Amino acid sequence: MFIKKDNKVELIQGIPHGSHLDTVLGYAERLSEILSMKGEASGSVVFEKGRIIKKKLKLKIYDVPLGVITFRVVTDEKNVLLTTYPMLEDLVEVEARILKVLEWKEWPEGDIVCEVSNEYGPQITFFAVDYLMKKDEYVRRENAKVGVGLLLYFLKVGVDARKEVQGPGGENIVIDLSEAEVLLPGTLNGGFIDDYIFTGHVKEFREVNVLGKDGYLLKISIEPLGLVPAFVLKERVKGEIEKDAAVYGMGWLQGKVIGVPAGFEPRTSRSAASRPIQARPPGHPKRYHQKVVYKNFGTHEASSSFSQGWVPHQEEKD
Repeated sequence: MFIKKDNKVELIQGIPHGSHLDTVLGYAERLSEILSMKGEASGSVVFEKGRIIKKKLKLKIYDVPLGVITFRVVTDEKNVLLTTYPMLEDLVEVEARILKVLEWKEWPEGDIVCEVSNEYGPQITFFAVDYLMKKDEYVRRENAKVGVGLLLYFLKVGVDARKEVQGPGGENIVIDLSEAEVLLPGTLNGGFIDDYIFTGHVKEFREVNVLGKDGYLLKISIEPLGLVPAFVLKERVKGEIEKDAAVYGMGWLQGKVIGVPAGFEPRTSRSAASRPIQARPPGHPKRYHQKVVYKNFGTHEASSSFSQGWVPHQEEKD
């Protein structure tokens, strides 16, 4: 299904995502190294901004592939740098319903608010690395398959915290965070709308190197997305990474449209039953995550409680 008008677009204040070079290179001053490697433009695009008074920007796109990470550099037609950001090559695919497009007022960038099509149905917001080329698809399309991944600010191995909370039925239950797999907005302490706090379990990992910086490429089991690819610098890891280890961290959620045919042909959403769903923590009530964790998914209250020790929001009594 398609939206004929671009009434999904909301203009927001933002800054270029060059600051996210920190997640891969350690510090943004190394931007000059990326710019020296950009070579010939890999593409060009005319990007239209504005809803009433239209403004067309002629942009050049330079992609610098460096193994598990590709750096995208965007300039104007005179080769003046506008923005640059790292892109994770490996992504997890999810079916989603696009609710809103958050376009930055001063920059050719955008964040996508969507509802994940599974039994939890939470909203997530990700930075669209392909927004320059596929703005029309995000605006016109309602259902889409998207790929998302995390570039981490930090990762802590070992989650040892037990909390007693009131369960959905009024009973007292003990929550062991070492068993939990949750994704919550990280909007505190300067975090942006596409920053997330999470707990999960490492299912795969390997050491990688990007421009002389050692890091890990991981796959972390996190509800409600499944097995999420993530990159983290070794210097940002506390503890020893091993398979099935419980981890806690914070990262930048980015993504792109996956496999959308030319011409915007409608796609049929894959049913939730056909996707693997992570088992709930042992001893937790059925649909625990949906009832307790995701009730206030996307709210400041949820992220605030997490940062202060994370006591999940309790189900209100009738």
